[in-house]
Amino acid sequence: MSFTDPTIIVTGANSGIGFAICHRILIQLCSASVPPDALLTSDTPKKSSRASRSPFAPCGGLILILACRNIDSANEARTRLLSLLAAQVDLARNKNAEKQLEHAERFQKNVKIETYTLDLSSISSTLAFARWVVQTHDYVSHLICNAAVAPFAGLNHLGAIKQFTFQPSKATVTPDYLYERTGEKSVDGLGLVWQTNFFGHYVLYRMLPDLFSKYADKSGVRSRVIWLSTLAASGEGYDADDFQLVKHTHPYEASKYEIEIIAAHLNSIVLSPRADDDDAKFKSRCWHLVVQPGVVATTLDKVNSKGFLAAMRASTLFTARCFGSKNHPSSPYKAAVSASHAVLTELPQETSARPEGPPSGVAFETWGPCKINSRAPMFRKESVSSSEFRGGWNKEEAEKAAALQEKLDMLYASVVKQGAGES
Repeated sequence: MSFTDPTIIVTGANSGIGFAICHRILIQLCSASVPPDALLTSDTPKKSSRASRSPFAPCGGLILILACRNIDSANEARTRLLSLLAAQVDLARNKNAEKQLEHAERFQKNVKIETYTLDLSSISSTLAFARWVVQTHDYVSHLICNAAVAPFAGLNHLGAIKQFTFQPSKATVTPDYLYERTGEKSVDGLGLVWQTNFFGHYVLYRMLPDLFSKYADKSGVRSRVIWLSTLAASGEGYDADDFQLVKHTHPYEASKYEIEIIAAHLNSIVLSPRADDDDAKFKSRCWHLVVQPGVVATTLDKVNSKGFLAAMRASTLFTARCFGSKNHPSSPYKAAVSASHAVLTELPQETSARPEGPPSGVAFETWGPCKINSRAPMFRKESVSSSEFRGGWNKEEAEKAAALQEKLDMLYASVVKQGAGES
């Protein structure tokens, strides 16, 4: 079987989960066999009986695009990733595994890691990045929407003591004692957290349909948009009139809620295409997979990233793992397993035929409104599981998602028109 080498975009790829996703994908595709992350399922690191291959491997090369706000950090990340890949090839060389070494060396030779500036809080930067991708690449197989801001401003110490006392398990997963800044707007006059975490990525997705369609034509495989969510994603207090979340008291969690419902809505369109859709439009529609990496220490949380609070956070996460939590990976690399799985695992691959329902042998997470979770018990290898969205999915949620998409598309048309006039 021949494979089309992937072209993968990762936003916020210079550190944290984004960097770990890139690292993990490189290691997985360096393997001469089916990437182990493609086969994970049901809270076990063993091979899945429902999937036996990856449509992206073995591949002879990879274009990996690091889309970052700071280009210097992106270039440093590129250097580190190439070093990590070289170390993986050396490992195969030291094991004297001829088949693995032959593939790893060929893959390393054909890996191209590119960097480009992307500030998702700026529409002009987002449009410039998308246009560069369209002008310089033949197709895109994956768009990984990882970059985010968390407007945490401080801790409600009394609230933290109360939740840790009476709800210790929830306190480390869905904390309600963090203050968040509200009312912040971007240079474009849009909700800052909303634009950075969600709408900027939606603009990217809408700007790349031709490249998604070309990948489907070339490979016979539908492209994928991977949306990073969180365990704390919540529609509590959501107001459709404030869909940019300017007034919301918890804009970070609400932005992730919008990600989850729009991904479910867009997947429903793929599964129920219009009869009058032409072939190009049908092929340009991607699978939208929601993943969440668990609770892991990164610099996204600025409040708890330094000094005493950083030490307290590390102690709290370690304690949670000691008590058997699977939701607290010990490293971003382990936390990235859900995204890596979503990138690589076998999904329904219809590109010209209309789907008639979930075929046998396909993982549940691709056919229902749910997310793929990273699971990392303390003394076991990391794995994945799937779960429903927090709060569930029903007709009311589906109607919210459809109404939200209408607003997104109107705003998208407006910013693209304005951007065309300025370019």
